[in-house]
Amino acid sequence: MLSQSASNVLASPHWETASPAAKEQNIAIAVCLPGEEIVCVGFGCRDAYGFDFVEMIVGDWLEGATRLSAGGHMALLTMNADTQASRNFNYPVSRGYVSERFVSSLVGHRALRVETIESRYAAAFPLLGFARARDALIRFCSGGVAEPRQPPRSGR
Repeated sequence: MLSQSASNVLASPHWETASPAAKEQNIAIAVCLPGEEIVCVGFGCRDAYGFDFVEMIVGDWLEGATRLSAGGHMALLTMNADTQASRNFNYPVSRGYVSERFVSSLVGHRALRVETIESRYAAAFPLLGFARARDALIRFCSGGVAEPRQPPRSGR
């Protein structure tokens, strides 16, 4: 399972630090919906200004144009199959780039909505515990340093 306390995720879905096995696949934090099948989303490291949004779902990869939204905030990204992580987990793992600004905008909202444009897949994931998990994501992506990453400087 992705989270360290899978039984808690099934009882009350909330964001948690990912397991060591998930961290090896560059998934730092995740939340899973309750149920028999695995349906999880998470975030991992990408670069100094953004993160990987990761979706793990039994059945098929989530590929192509995907909209993430929470409150009035929205991000459009392109999801691609992560074949290495999929082999390691034995179920489809997809990922796409999302900005640090969008990830930070999720704090304080109740749900993250994920919608694919072409396949019409849609799901809502609770954001319970996301503020704490986001801090863990930043620490993980900065190599354990607690300092937040600096935004890009504008060229003058």
